[in-house]
Amino acid sequence: MEDATKEIQEKMKQTWFIFTLCILLSQTASLMLLISYVLPTPQDNDIIWIFKLIHVYFPQWESLLVWCLIKPTICILCYLGISVPAFAIYYYNGHISLQIYMLKHYLQNINSNASSTNYHQEVNKRLLFCVRSHTRLVKCGFKILRHAQIYVLPYRILGIAFMAGLVLLCFTVCQYFRLAGHAVTATTTLVGCAVSGQGIEDLSPEIAEAVCEVDWCDWDQPNKRIYLIFLTSTNKVFKIKYSDNISLNYSLGIEITKAVFSAMSIIYSLQRQKMN
Repeated sequence: MEDATKEIQEKMKQTWFIFTLCILLSQTASLMLLISYVLPTPQDNDIIWIFKLIHVYFPQWESLLVWCLIKPTICILCYLGISVPAFAIYYYNGHISLQIYMLKHYLQNINSNASSTNYHQEVNKRLLFCVRSHTRLVKCGFKILRHAQIYVLPYRILGIAFMAGLVLLCFTVCQYFRLAGHAVTATTTLVGCAVSGQGIEDLSPEIAEAVCEVDWCDWDQPNKRIYLIFLTSTNKVFKIKYSDNISLNYSLGIEITKAVFSAMSIIYSLQRQKMN
């Protein structure tokens, strides 16, 4: 068990190194981005529509509303909207990955060091423990998905608005420091979430493989029946799915990247047509 624990620790260190790197880059870029929006620029009224509304309808309260209400609200919402959901995804996916590694180790050693006198009883206890662990793992995954699906529609809208603002900022206003902050924050968050989701999707079949490789030939009939039920319940690959067509994996990241570049190419083509 100690050797297995060291092996699992090494695997988790590699996983959490990627997550930590994404978090540090995302947090640094987010902080720079928030500072850039706190510092005023002459083009703020043209970029942020609420600044324009306040300037037009509440000119006498403009400084108070912008500095005491709007800019702090933007900072809080940016942090809660970008960083906090990504942290939650990293944490839950890392926790599920650890449980999968542990369950795989137990399955690979289910017959190890079992006494000859109470062999079937010990195997039964270990097998039931693996079944319960897998059941808890699946329940935990579906519970996370059930809670996450509540936020799918709001984050779709926010994501579309964020990407649209990023593309428009790129071609309409030359504020490259804000553009760089948006790009780094979005990229690191997307990469971290895609890597964590793909990791769960890649680890899930390993449980089924470990179950198939179990040496069950010497078991008694009750243990074989439990094993057969367990085998059928581990065939389905677990994915972090927000809907029937959306899963958190590399494919989602690629599709989002394609959509952003497609939007940028369309706007660039329209700008060239206007210039000609």
